[in-house]
Amino acid sequence: MEILADREITAAAEVFEAFGPVRLFDGRRLRQSDIGDAEILLVRSVTRIDHSLLAGTPVRFVGTATAGVDHVDAEFLTRRSIEFAHAEGCNARAVAEYVATCPYTFAALRKVPPRELAVGIIGYGNVGRCLATLLDRLGIDFAISDPPLTEVSSAIHSVSLEEIMDRDVVSLHVPLTNTGKHRTVDLIDANAINRLRHEALLINAARGGVINEGALCRRLETGAPLYAAVDCWSNEPAIDAALLRSSWVATPHIAGHSVEARLKATRMLHAALNVFCGANEVFPSGLEGPANGRKTPLSAVGGIAELLSKVHPLAGQSERLRRMLALPAARRGAHFDDIRARFGLRREFSSFIVASEGLAPDTVVELGALGFDVLNDD
Repeated sequence: MEILADREITAAAEVFEAFGPVRLFDGRRLRQSDIGDAEILLVRSVTRIDHSLLAGTPVRFVGTATAGVDHVDAEFLTRRSIEFAHAEGCNARAVAEYVATCPYTFAALRKVPPRELAVGIIGYGNVGRCLATLLDRLGIDFAISDPPLTEVSSAIHSVSLEEIMDRDVVSLHVPLTNTGKHRTVDLIDANAINRLRHEALLINAARGGVINEGALCRRLETGAPLYAAVDCWSNEPAIDAALLRSSWVATPHIAGHSVEARLKATRMLHAALNVFCGANEVFPSGLEGPANGRKTPLSAVGGIAELLSKVHPLAGQSERLRRMLALPAARRGAHFDDIRARFGLRREFSSFIVASEGLAPDTVVELGALGFDVLNDD
């Protein structure tokens, strides 16, 4: 049973060879003619799964090593009786850490403590919940807006979108949906963007398309001052040059790209294949944890915002991505993918250790709340 796997799925050949021969492919270049005899197809978000790719092929199982599934035509898979699995929640912690880094950097820019910022979370799924937990541990005020969730659960206090847009920091964590009562395409439209307060921070680490990018550009270029941190773009990798130029932080869809998140996605697909194949294959040893079992030392003497900039060098990543503006339009998409592949991967906070010597007790507590391992030298 041949397996066709995106070469960017962590340890794909090593992990999945127990189920059959593995053939790797470039996710953006996969065509129907490449499927061949493969019965198992493992992809990432850059590959569109639909009739045009799979009709007439022997594929019986599709797995995506991503939390989002808007690149998959689930109705087509159901009609064709093709089994489907995805890595729900695999990158929740990674995205939450990326988002948390933004208000810390934003607070340093505005010369205010992060705890003075009021954060709005739109979408209370895996990432939204993880972010809320992190903010709660840090003592940062937040509110949630998730109308679909409140229709099925009274346990969550959800405020209106209008109220959320009046906060200092607004972060999006919704799926991209085109239809239905709660469609999210252009969820943040011109009216919502214009409601954002003076010098607010808008973060999109959800999906391209949930923000009306044209309206956002107009506000950034001509409206009241606004900061935008954009990780997810419409029409990736051919992203909007004007939005790239105007955004405060601009990264190539890497918020969820941690070593831990990608390995978790591989593990989840491995488990799904065990079920599909009726097998009991053991996940290969030696793939877990930091290299050699050791944590990377960092210093927080310069402050937490400076420390976070070492883990998430948002300014450097934005500078690299903006270099595409000097390229011909035909080459910009390749630059986006190249920067994403070469500079997007990082480790999560738990993979770092920080010495407490010289730090204020409150800083030590804050580092622990963020998830860093703090070494007490006493």
